Amino acid sequence: MPEINPDSVGWQVVNTLNGERDYEIRSEEEKLSLRQRNIEQLKTIIMDVVANPDQILEKANAAIQRIKTEHDLTSYREKLRAIYNQ
Repeated sequence: MPEINPDSVGWQVVNTLNGERDYEIRSEEEKLSLRQRNIEQLKTIIMDVVANPDQILEKANAAIQRIKTEHDLTSYREKLRAIYNQ
């Protein structure tokens, strides 16, 4: 999910979701097609990581920074305090 794990901090396997944010599989053929797309995307990601291993450290550092800025408990507590003290 890009809103949880943006490309800057990880890798994504992208597929179309329905209005309920879920896969819509109506047949065995659709299931196999989805599975094959996932496998192909994973292969591409793995090949890219093998060819460019520096991205592992870059994404790891970006993920740590994102956690610090977007999920900091002190900052979150202050935001809640500001909301409830209005």
